[in-house]
Amino acid sequence: MSFTEGLRTARGQIAWILALAVSTAVIVHLEQLDTEDRINARLLAAGVRAPDLPQGYADTIDGLLDELRAAGEVGPADPDRRAAHLVALSTAILSGRISLGAARAEVERVAAWPGEASPALRAARAQIALLYPDLADSDNPEIAAR
Repeated sequence: MSFTEGLRTARGQIAWILALAVSTAVIVHLEQLDTEDRINARLLAAGVRAPDLPQGYADTIDGLLDELRAAGEVGPADPDRRAAHLVALSTAILSGRISLGAARAEVERVAAWPGEASPALRAARAQIALLYPDLADSDNPEIAAR
């Protein structure tokens, strides 16, 4: 049997090995892509947001944010009030009442207030870390995810 005849005889096995190598390369490439983060970034950039809140809840969030902002101007609040502020901000962001960029400075300011971290505040920080992953990786211990 010549080399050419051997290749013709083994063409099925050769095709199977090539298909295995190509599929492995595709899988490795897809594993390296950060597809979920890219999809979320595209959705946020396109302005896709959660469904509208019922008007009563929207008014409640707006009023709560106004109250919490006024209290924050006086000085840092207790951890539960800070947690409420962060949760209200994240709800306003997700409902489209505040843009992600517009709320960033306020989130950083509220999260940077000194003080003890209650369980509610730690949960609020985790929720904010979902909206601002770069802040969760920062050196700021008040906002970094624990």
